[in-house]
Amino acid sequence: MNSILQRKCTKQVFLATKIKTFVVLLVMWFFGVTSLCAQEKTVENLKIALTKSKTPTEKIDLQNEIAFLLHRKDSASAFQYLNEAYKTSKRNNYEKGVLTSLKIKAGYFIFKNKGNPAIVALEESKKILLNNKDELQLADVYREFGQAKSTISKYKEAIEDLNRAEKIFIAYQNESGLEKTYETLGLNYAELGNYEIAVSFLFKSLTIKEKLGIKKGLATNYNNIGRQLYNLKNFEEAVKYYDKSAAFSKEMGDDRTYGITLVNTANVLISQKNYLEGEKRLLAAIESFEKIKFQRGVQTCYNNLGAIFLRDEKYQKGIDYLKKALSIANQNQNKQGVPLILHNIGYGYRGLENYEEALKWYEEAEKIATDFSADTYTFTEIYKYRAVLDSTRGKFESAYLYKSKYQKLYEKMLNDKSITAVNDLKTKYETQKKENEILNLSKQNTQKNLLIVAQKFELSDSKLKTA
Repeated sequence: MNSILQRKCTKQVFLATKIKTFVVLLVMWFFGVTSLCAQEKTVENLKIALTKSKTPTEKIDLQNEIAFLLHRKDSASAFQYLNEAYKTSKRNNYEKGVLTSLKIKAGYFIFKNKGNPAIVALEESKKILLNNKDELQLADVYREFGQAKSTISKYKEAIEDLNRAEKIFIAYQNESGLEKTYETLGLNYAELGNYEIAVSFLFKSLTIKEKLGIKKGLATNYNNIGRQLYNLKNFEEAVKYYDKSAAFSKEMGDDRTYGITLVNTANVLISQKNYLEGEKRLLAAIESFEKIKFQRGVQTCYNNLGAIFLRDEKYQKGIDYLKKALSIANQNQNKQGVPLILHNIGYGYRGLENYEEALKWYEEAEKIATDFSADTYTFTEIYKYRAVLDSTRGKFESAYLYKSKYQKLYEKMLNDKSITAVNDLKTKYETQKKENEILNLSKQNTQKNLLIVAQKFELSDSKLKTA
């Protein structure tokens, strides 16, 4: 039994052989984080201050700050303030105002998984910063490029930008920037399937966080490490880090990360056929997500609950949960991943031996997959199980056709995996080479520092002799 479930995290992609898990991409901001109630009071105070502002730059700064505080709650109003701040900044050649507006805009689009408009804003920022030679701000822009390109699956390009950010942060010994860069590098390597490299970068990020006493994003880091340990089949360690994430996020009142961690922990339990505990975690995650109206999270939970019961051959209960997931996807008009929800419902009806009903769902799954250009894996699952269904129904000609389609795509996937394996070896070699270069750079910096110290002692000696 291998037709079920969902795969990724930052996107709504369903894959039929894996329970959906979450990787958390933390969007970093430069303003402080406050509670919703406190934010509302702050926005009102800022609006009052805006009416009393006397200079264009003061007005721009206030507009940008209001836009930042509103961007998740009321994006339409936020962009009104943001666009006004940007235009006024351009008219007054106020570079700081332009860069702040662009940063908020890019961050908003990254948060919404809209990489292309984020990249447009970041390109403009990069042009300004290359001109004024502000390397540290430029490094932060490269890091955000890494986040933006990750949302549109351009993982290799993202890694190239993150390497540029890393190089600058190392040169300036900026550990805060490195911590964020390493975390994002880890997530991008994970998307490429390089889990060992991914977990090494995530541990680097965690080490710096703990050294600097950074609590923001700590639960996220634990969760992402747990995710990669799970991918490496180290289930015991994965659960330890998921538990750390759950405990810390609950303590901090972070319902989103708490729910995400419960989903991922359920994934481990389900892989070990502990369906009862997996179900409990998913139901608790739904409760957490509903508090903050995180519908995508709720949809994921219902999908994975459906998967549990299909695996346990409790088909009707699985179908009921999958239909709830489908309802949420349709309400949000999000067709990504829908083909495999439809396909899994069909699988459930096949399990109930209701073959005509199963056929309806399989046909709809294939239609939606075609209309929205689903990935190769989705089509292999649809073709494989359609062949099985048609064979069961005695439709052998159709069964042969779908089996042929499946084999053709499956062979293509195997070929692609072989190419990926070669590229992975090359990536590992280049990563090791880069780490050796960083180590040598660190040694050179140490030698330079020793030389400076020695020169200071010589200077002190000369002063003593003169005296």
